Amino acid sequence: MLKFHVTEHHQGFNSSIGTYHKIQSNISSSQARVRSLRHALDQAKTGLISTKPELKGLATSSQNYDDIVQLFTQIEEIQSLPEKLESQISDKRFLAAVDVLHTGLRVLRRSELEDIGALSDIRAYFTNQETSLTDILIEELHDHLYLKSPYCSDRWKAPASDEKEVHTSNLAGSRSWERPVYSFLAKFDPLTPMVEDASRNPEADTFSYIQLLIEALNKMGHLDVAVHRIEQRLPVELFAVVDKTNAEVDTRYPAPTKSFSAQDNYKQSSLPTEIIEKRGHVLSEFLWALYAKFEAIAEGHRILHDVIAAIVEREGLIKSETLSGGFKELWKLLQSEVRCQRF
Repeated sequence: MLKFHVTEHHQGFNSSIGTYHKIQSNISSSQARVRSLRHALDQAKTGLISTKPELKGLATSSQNYDDIVQLFTQIEEIQSLPEKLESQISDKRFLAAVDVLHTGLRVLRRSELEDIGALSDIRAYFTNQETSLTDILIEELHDHLYLKSPYCSDRWKAPASDEKEVHTSNLAGSRSWERPVYSFLAKFDPLTPMVEDASRNPEADTFSYIQLLIEALNKMGHLDVAVHRIEQRLPVELFAVVDKTNAEVDTRYPAPTKSFSAQDNYKQSSLPTEIIEKRGHVLSEFLWALYAKFEAIAEGHRILHDVIAAIVEREGLIKSETLSGGFKELWKLLQSEVRCQRF
């Protein structure tokens, strides 16, 4: 029986023996390759762990080149800022101008740029621009506080040119004319910082422009400086308003009825009654114009006061005497200028 099975399946047995030897050979070959791979991994690990001076030098050089490229990028950024700053100032986008100025000063204070002599000129430029921009903001503020800007023309009404209509037209105008200050105060939000609108002329609304100037001065940290200068210049500015109003009325009337000079003041008592009566409408026009301007100036100072009070409250600033002043000094000076007028 055994002989029969062996005779029948001997070819299969022979084939399996050969296959077994092939499998054993492949296993041995795989083991050899695994040992070789393991040896190569051990060598790679040893190579990675060991320090190679040339690789360290390449890494240091690469880092130095990256630092140089970054430094050049910063220098290019700084060089582009003066043009941006001049453009923003020219367009009277003062909040954006303050941001550009602060960016330039902040970048120039970086330690890696402190020792670069080529940046000394641009560093001096930004330092000077900080002072210059403060002066520009304060001058713009005075132009709108004291009606020197043409955009302030709608803040007060000039009297009628006809003598008979001077009084009635001003009374009617005071009833029907809605003063711009009321429109501004109706939409003024003291809790929200101002945001510039690049699509419109910033001076189109004179009270919004005053707010813009104050916000920009506060952003620069020079709000107290601005308030101090306004207080110092108040008498001079009010006198200039009186003088300008006098000159404007003078130009509308020919001699001898137009003059309000100091020489005429002393001669007033000797003028004939009919001459004084002829000057009456000129005096009336002058006083209407002057009082209208004084009222508009007081409204500007009201906006100045309200905006500063809102900034102090919003940012939690210390309420110094400079920033929390009232209208007493303004009122005294207005009274003084009116009392000093002699006709």
